[in-house]
Amino acid sequence: MEKLQAILKYKFWLLFAVAVVLPPIGWWSATGALKSEIEARRQKLDQTLSGIPTGQQTPNESWIAEITKRNQAQERINLETAMRLWAAQRPLRVWPSDVADVMQRFDDRPTEEEIAQLTGPALNVPDLYAQDYERELRRIWELVDPFDITRSGGTVTTSSPGVASSQPTIDLRRDANAKRKVVFPFEAIPKVPNENWKAGLPPSFDEIWDAQEDIWLLTELLLAIRRLNRNANNIAEAHIRRIDQIRLFGGKWSDGVQESGSGGAPGEAGDMSQEYAAISGGMPGGPLGQQRQITADVDLHQWFTDLNELGGTSGTNPLATMAMSGSGSAGEMPAADSTEKRRYIDDEELPYRTRGFYLKVVMDHRQLPDFQAELLKSRWPVQFVVIQQAAFNLSRLGSSGSTAGAGSGLLTVGEGSATPSLSSPTGTFGPPTAATPLGSGGPGGRLNPLGLRRPGQPVIIPPEVGLSDASLATVVIVGTLRIYKKPEVPNAESSEGAQPSAPSAGQPTASAQPAPTGSG
Repeated sequence: MEKLQAILKYKFWLLFAVAVVLPPIGWWSATGALKSEIEARRQKLDQTLSGIPTGQQTPNESWIAEITKRNQAQERINLETAMRLWAAQRPLRVWPSDVADVMQRFDDRPTEEEIAQLTGPALNVPDLYAQDYERELRRIWELVDPFDITRSGGTVTTSSPGVASSQPTIDLRRDANAKRKVVFPFEAIPKVPNENWKAGLPPSFDEIWDAQEDIWLLTELLLAIRRLNRNANNIAEAHIRRIDQIRLFGGKWSDGVQESGSGGAPGEAGDMSQEYAAISGGMPGGPLGQQRQITADVDLHQWFTDLNELGGTSGTNPLATMAMSGSGSAGEMPAADSTEKRRYIDDEELPYRTRGFYLKVVMDHRQLPDFQAELLKSRWPVQFVVIQQAAFNLSRLGSSGSTAGAGSGLLTVGEGSATPSLSSPTGTFGPPTAATPLGSGGPGGRLNPLGLRRPGQPVIIPPEVGLSDASLATVVIVGTLRIYKKPEVPNAESSEGAQPSAPSAGQPTASAQPAPTGSG
């Protein structure tokens, strides 16, 4: 114990030494183990990071497989949509009944191989269509309930012996009970040159397809006018009262605006308004003609190049024969910008084609939004390019002093004239009597409320009355009509049975075509 007493005497210092030594030893051993664990985990992470590819050389197969699957689904949806759009327009491809059985075999313009396979009666299609074409034009002309202004053999037959006349008359080529709402001469309908067809040289299948395709497109434009006028009984009630110009064209979208008038203004191509003005006393280029400064005409060269146009010709138009010489032929098309003739505007690498249209009408300007809406209802989708309007000028007087003037676009006669005219609302179509001169206030007077009629026939309001409304404007609409192509189905899709089905029902023929909407 005595020995322990000596040790216990210094116990504090002994414990102090132990306390000082133990923490460093414990810390050292603990940090060593932790360091070893950290190093082991670091090496493991480094190995993991080194195993991850950079992505530049090694593709992600799972991502590629998923995105490929989604792309295929999207392509299938696009194909089905394109097929539905094409199928929706298929019933619009109406052919004359005598060629329908053959032409309905083709989903698009027939190829040389398809034509070579035709045999028997199918080879007569060109000859049959050459005879059908004029009837097709007349069918669509009657859609708008037009005034049937005509000239027989270049002269007008009157019952006044010895009276020489170069003015047109109303000739009821249409049903006498039919309504007459729109001034639209038959010769103003755009048509392909078919003189060779009449001479015995039948059209090719390409020419047949082009001609009938234009018939389909013109039908939709004229049906829009018909729908807008559906509640009208005569020209005085119609919203659209005159069609000055209707044209179809192809070309290219212009990169920039070209100088106005390069290649001819649109007013030179089948524009009936110039001929109306020439007849009524305000000759284009004359002193009275210069009064009309504001115009709604659009220069197509501002938006398109390489124009290839189909426009109405006035070569046989009775209203054109009195136009001033040197003012330009109304039947001439503006020269194309190059030798390339393009039927369509948008065609290459697109699921559709577009064909341009130029429409110039005289209408109630308050109904322009409704007219645009009717055009947008077309089953050949419409895109507007430019719309312009100008007041319908009634200030110019006719050569006879009539108030009809160039704005009315109608013929006038002087007091007591023995020549019947379009703008003089005579009670009958016979010559005026000596007791009641034409232009007086009698039954054959200019203001006769009965309008133009024959005994026992319905009243026909003369165009002069309908075109005297102060709310009228000249409206020009330029746009495009979209024609969907039949989509090409990939072989893989066909083998998997994923090809969308087109309607199996046959297309209606011209004889079975349903009545146009709004037949009022």
